[in-house]
Amino acid sequence: MIIRPTTTNDHETIVNIAIQGWRHAYASILPATILDNLDPDQRLSARKSWFNHPEKHSFVAEIKNQIVGFCDFGISKQPELAEGEIYAIYVLKDFYNKGIGRVLMTAAFNFLQQNKVKDCIVVAFAENTPALIFYERLGFHFKQLKDTTIENKFYLEKVFYHNFVGPMEILNSKD
Repeated sequence: MIIRPTTTNDHETIVNIAIQGWRHAYASILPATILDNLDPDQRLSARKSWFNHPEKHSFVAEIKNQIVGFCDFGISKQPELAEGEIYAIYVLKDFYNKGIGRVLMTAAFNFLQQNKVKDCIVVAFAENTPALIFYERLGFHFKQLKDTTIENKFYLEKVFYHNFVGPMEILNSKD
C-alpha cells in the first residue's frame, strides 16, 4: 500500500469513492432520495474548488495502482473546538478491515503534528456506529453533540476530539 498526497488527477476517483461511501455508510441514516441523487459533477466541481485552499490537505491510499481510499484534513472549521480537523475519510467497501483507514489517519495525524497542530476533531453522524468505533479506537474521545441539516431535515452528529501527544504510530489493527 502506498499513501501519498492527492493530486488533481485523483479528483474524479475520490468523488466516486466518496459517493460510494455515502451510499454504503449512510443507507440506514439518510433517505434513499438523497443518496440516489448525489451528483458526481457537482461534487467534482466542489472538490476542485476545495483543493485550492492551502490550509486543506488530502492523502490517498493506493494498492496496485488503484486508489482505494482517501482522507481529507486540515485547519478546523470549528477552531473553538480544536486546531485541526479530519473532514472526510472513505475507503472502498471491498477494502474495509485491512488497516487502510488507520494508515490514512496516521498519515493525516502526523502531517498535522509536523505543522504544529496540537489537536484535532472529527464529526460523524451519531447513528454511524462503525465510524464512531473506528474513531474511538484511534484515540478520539466524544466531545459534544451537534445538529446538522440536510434537505430541511435535522440529523444528530457527534464531535470527537483527539489531543496529539506524540507521533502516531500505525498500530496492527484491521481498522
